[in-house]
Amino acid sequence: MTERGDTAAARRLAQGVLGGLLILSTLVVAAAVAGAPWLLGILAPGYDAELSELTTRLVRILFPMSGVMIVGAWCLGILTSHRRFFLPFATPVAWNLSQIVGLLLGAWMGWAPLIVVLTWSTLIGSVLQVAVQLPAVYRLLGTLRPRVDLRFEPTRRVARNAMPVAAGQGIFQLSSLTDVFVASLLAEGALTGIYFAQRIAMVPMALFGASVAVAALPEMSREEGVEALRSHLSTGVRRVAYFILPSVAVLLLLGDLVTSLIYERGAFEAEHVPVVRWALGAYALGLVATGLTKLFASAFHALQDTRTPVKYALAGVATGILIGAATALWMHGRGFGLRAAAGLVFGSSVGAWVNLVLLVRG
Repeated sequence: MTERGDTAAARRLAQGVLGGLLILSTLVVAAAVAGAPWLLGILAPGYDAELSELTTRLVRILFPMSGVMIVGAWCLGILTSHRRFFLPFATPVAWNLSQIVGLLLGAWMGWAPLIVVLTWSTLIGSVLQVAVQLPAVYRLLGTLRPRVDLRFEPTRRVARNAMPVAAGQGIFQLSSLTDVFVASLLAEGALTGIYFAQRIAMVPMALFGASVAVAALPEMSREEGVEALRSHLSTGVRRVAYFILPSVAVLLLLGDLVTSLIYERGAFEAEHVPVVRWALGAYALGLVATGLTKLFASAFHALQDTRTPVKYALAGVATGILIGAATALWMHGRGFGLRAAAGLVFGSSVGAWVNLVLLVRG
């Protein structure tokens, strides 16, 4: 629509999509917040009463963040469709930095527990991420008013195509929930170690992997020939490899130093560094695959095929869950302690490579 200059239709579509997202996210967030204690009783049976209460509190902070991030994804779609790439790709970095700054500030001020401080920092970072993008979106659309508009055929088409994509995201959430379940059976603090490592590992992913994939999607969608699409895909692969491979090397070789520089202060002591470092190394093994998976999935989406990436994601996640749970429990039984949490992350990395291989062959 924007290519044809039909700004009125593009604005109507954007408003309709925003309205649908707000309704859906509000319902999901409200249900999750209300049912958090019940969900945790199923997903984390190994937690005692005190830890369950703390985790319920964290879930009730994090789920509203998910609703905010959905609006952020809408902003990203609007901006990239108008070829405005810098802002939506810079804001995820600010989101990660918000969490790191919040953690450092909490440790310096002596706020406890730090995991609650980190969770609030995550929510604040997501709000800032969206707030920074909204003025640019308003300048492009001339409005931020949502609407429910199912009579508009483009809105219905977006809804149909979004269903498999949403299912794919649900599959990845299933992997996260499985991590919570298995981590509850490990030593206390295992899930926290994973979370701290993830905050570091996701910085290069947000900077390079996701940004390259999202930037490539509108360009590939505009191409009509297969060869032109392959050219965009090949360029994207080189960019992801060029930027992420050095990050992988740093995380694998200097993981201890990176972890110490960012976290080692306040309640976070030297003895906690190996826990995060092991998980960080496991994340590093899958960074390239995760970045390329996003890129190849975007190629399928450009061809209006949103179902195939979901099938392959399901295979990858299933593989990751099985390998991750088996590895973590094996390490736990061998006396690895909190470092057993790295087994869960290792499984996710293997699953990412399985997903990538299937996408490339598909």
